[in-house]
Amino acid sequence: MSDSFWVRLPEAVRISAPAGDKTLCAGSGFVLLQADKPGVQWEGQHIVSAGNNTFFNPSEPGTFPVQAVYQAGTSCERRDTITFFVKSLAVTANDTAICAGTPSVTLNATPAGGSWACAVCPTCISGATFDLNKYAGAFPATLSYTFSDGICTVGKDVAMSLIEPKAAFDIGLPVCAGVPVEVNSDGMQANEVQWRLDGLPLNAQPPFASPSPGPHTLEQIAVLDGCRDSLTRTFTAVAPPDNAGFSIEKSSGCSPLSTTFIPVGAQQPGMSYHWRFQGATPAAADSWAAPGAVLFRNEGPETAFYTVVYTVQNECGVKNDSATVRVDVAPRAELGLDSADTGCSPFSVVITNRSAGAPDSCSLSLGNGFDLHDCFDTLTHTFYTDNLTAYVNLRLWVQNECGASEWTDTVTVIPAGVEAFFEISDPEVCPGAPVQFRDASTPVPLSLRWSFGDGTFSNEKAHVHRFDTPNDTFHVVLRVSTGCGYDTIGHTIVTLPQPDVAFGLPPYACAQTPVAFQNGSDPDMLAFTWDYGDGTMDSVRYDGRHTFSAGGPRNVRLTVTDWNGCQNSLSKELEVFHKPEAGFAISTPAGCAPLEVAFTDTSRHADASRWLFADGGSAEGPRAGKVFGQGIHGLTLIVSGHGVCFDTLALAEAVHAEDCNYYIPNAFAPASGGDNSLFTVFAGAELESIALLRVYDNWGELVYSGVELPPDRVSGWDGTHKGKALPPGVFVYYAEMRFAGGEVRKKSGSVTLVR
Repeated sequence: MSDSFWVRLPEAVRISAPAGDKTLCAGSGFVLLQADKPGVQWEGQHIVSAGNNTFFNPSEPGTFPVQAVYQAGTSCERRDTITFFVKSLAVTANDTAICAGTPSVTLNATPAGGSWACAVCPTCISGATFDLNKYAGAFPATLSYTFSDGICTVGKDVAMSLIEPKAAFDIGLPVCAGVPVEVNSDGMQANEVQWRLDGLPLNAQPPFASPSPGPHTLEQIAVLDGCRDSLTRTFTAVAPPDNAGFSIEKSSGCSPLSTTFIPVGAQQPGMSYHWRFQGATPAAADSWAAPGAVLFRNEGPETAFYTVVYTVQNECGVKNDSATVRVDVAPRAELGLDSADTGCSPFSVVITNRSAGAPDSCSLSLGNGFDLHDCFDTLTHTFYTDNLTAYVNLRLWVQNECGASEWTDTVTVIPAGVEAFFEISDPEVCPGAPVQFRDASTPVPLSLRWSFGDGTFSNEKAHVHRFDTPNDTFHVVLRVSTGCGYDTIGHTIVTLPQPDVAFGLPPYACAQTPVAFQNGSDPDMLAFTWDYGDGTMDSVRYDGRHTFSAGGPRNVRLTVTDWNGCQNSLSKELEVFHKPEAGFAISTPAGCAPLEVAFTDTSRHADASRWLFADGGSAEGPRAGKVFGQGIHGLTLIVSGHGVCFDTLALAEAVHAEDCNYYIPNAFAPASGGDNSLFTVFAGAELESIALLRVYDNWGELVYSGVELPPDRVSGWDGTHKGKALPPGVFVYYAEMRFAGGEVRKKSGSVTLVR
């Protein structure tokens, strides 16, 4: 028996990836495993399959063999092995804090030799030095440290924070010597504070004891976690004022008192000075020394005492000194009559000395031989009179060292009786005429009362009265009283008749047109005066006659004066209408016939218009129109206001309708050549002949005459007379032209000869 079989040689397997042993860094990532034979199995630690792929995971440090097994479990099984050497690398770098203001920091990490980086400021790090002067970012700043041994690369982020102590304080001003110094440290950031005054440490905390007067320096050192910040402020300790004394040149005297004030000591810097002078000029001054002489016035009745205050002040205190100035016044004499100053004889008067200003001597004269040389307080004296009122003059004279004064007064002593009497200017008067009444009673009464008999009264000594009722009688009574007696007297006043006045006037008038006024008063009067209400008066005519220059209402007044001088007036209103002012505008004052012309009334103060044409036609209203044939046509416009006031405007040559079938020039130049060198009539074929053409100079002398001239443009006047060329000027012509059909047209005008 025999059998046959195949003996196959085993095939070697080789790991193709990675191609040999490999050193890895723990945690560096999966490594793909591949062999050159399909279907191999992998053996070893940290083998990871994912889908159709197999990986080695270097998750921890150590040595890890890995085998690729081909045809596992058969006699042909073959293996290939590689080894993974997994190593671990660690970096140590700690967060750090730095003091604000540190220029640079040396960065430390383990192991050394790595690189530092700052993402927000790549240029801030040079090697292991961080330049804070270049850093403008926020804190804490994030820095990264990276280290590599050629296989493993590791890194770590660290935070760099900033310690910022802040010194902050303000000194409470003013700083006054002898007063504790207050300090406000709001805004300071520190867990320890140190103070230095003028460079020397202070063992105390604010408030500090007051330093000596003068300039000082206070420094605050704020410490926060070993970092420091300092702030220095200067101040001046100020001493309060120490004196405000002054001396006075004169502290008393008569008004006006002029004196000076001198401060004690010298002027001090930093001080303010103020003087207050009660009752003086100037009233105050802001200066160390008083401003020269100070004037005190006393206008009161007694000696016055004024207070002068001198104030020296600075921010740390105030000192005052004061003094009193006495100002005496010259005496002022005054008498008081405690009873009435007028009385009936015998009259006892209580006299009081009311003089002011402390007089040293007094003298009283009572005007009746009684004198008193004493500064009395009160005395009683009796005065007498017989028939007439006595006026006794009292005189008081007082004096002291500041001057003298005098006072006078009058005591009136009235006799027991009185006789009433008065004077009148005229007992017979015209109505409304002034009558003068004057009291002439003896003695002069203290009170009086007039009764004029018409229900009116007066208490005036002299009074002007008017009696308005004509042809009447009034009984005037005067009652007088002296207080010691009374009397009454009366007189009769007669008023004369008042003349009658009457006149007539039209219901209206037109301005610039004479107006007549009919006088209806008695013509046998002394005078007649017309007032026309426009500033014009007429006292010559009996009947009035006046022309008003402008329209408007007028108050016409006639005043009649009789032979006694009595007057009466009458006023009447007259409406004066404005005078119309005719005017018109012509649309086409000249043109070729037939000429259509429109007329517009431009008159003022008119409300009706009437047009009259030279050919007998007419029209009404503010506008009119007409067609004119050849020739010069006149026009008249008649306008009216209120139907009673009229004005007319007439133009004899209002419209010129020309025959445009011919042309006569108004100027010609003989030396110019052509048609303009000859004066003649130019027309078309319808002009048969120039029947007559005459030219006159400005003296009326005939200088050219042509008869039956042909219209050939070469027949006419050449500007000469008797063979001589006439000088330039204006000449008058007359022409008659014969047209076809025998029509003759006439034309005159002026022509200018130009040389």
